[in-house]
Amino acid sequence: VEMMKDGYFDNFYLQMARNNRAYKETAFSPVYDPAVTIDLSAGLTQWNAVQSVYCDFVGEAPARNFRGHAASLTYTAPAARNDIVSVRAASDGEAVCFLIETAEDVQADPETGDLPRLYLQIPGAGGGWSGYQFEVTLNNGRAEVFALGGDRSLTRSSAGTASYSRGGKYLQVRIPKSLLGLGDNFQLNFKVTDGCDIADVSTFYTQGDACPLGRMNFAFFGA
Repeated sequence: VEMMKDGYFDNFYLQMARNNRAYKETAFSPVYDPAVTIDLSAGLTQWNAVQSVYCDFVGEAPARNFRGHAASLTYTAPAARNDIVSVRAASDGEAVCFLIETAEDVQADPETGDLPRLYLQIPGAGGGWSGYQFEVTLNNGRAEVFALGGDRSLTRSSAGTASYSRGGKYLQVRIPKSLLGLGDNFQLNFKVTDGCDIADVSTFYTQGDACPLGRMNFAFFGA
């Protein structure tokens, strides 16, 4: 069941999760959140009205320097730059918004300037890369939405721009629904990562921080 790099990767882990859900009869009917309009310049108290809050493990991505089962192997990795604590999601008729909270003040990558990224999956849409149709990057005051695709190698094409604000431990992101092709009463699966590389999804387990873990996603049902 445990995930491994290469080989069977996380296939047995995801099959276990799927079968546990079937065994426990966890099917549900979605409840769509009421519309909440978020103004990125209006402060954080407006998020108190948001119902969808997604929590992540904290402190699970320290620096790694341990010998493997084989004495010839040593696994090393730096600690996560940003330890993601929680994500809130909201929407109205115009946009989908996210509030990302980190354990310490949000830090940009010193080499690229990148902040945590969002990966978005629209159920039933098809296409994309590793199940995600969109990537949202935050860098130097600009939020760019990329459409993902490719067969054997990842391709990115600009789908438009979004907006974000950064303050202390918080990032607020506002993405126009028109860029994602979303209407009313939609489902949007998402992931927030820091220090991971979508070109190699195994890094969702081995590098930085991924919220939620690995190839799991959170589901948001918005107005």
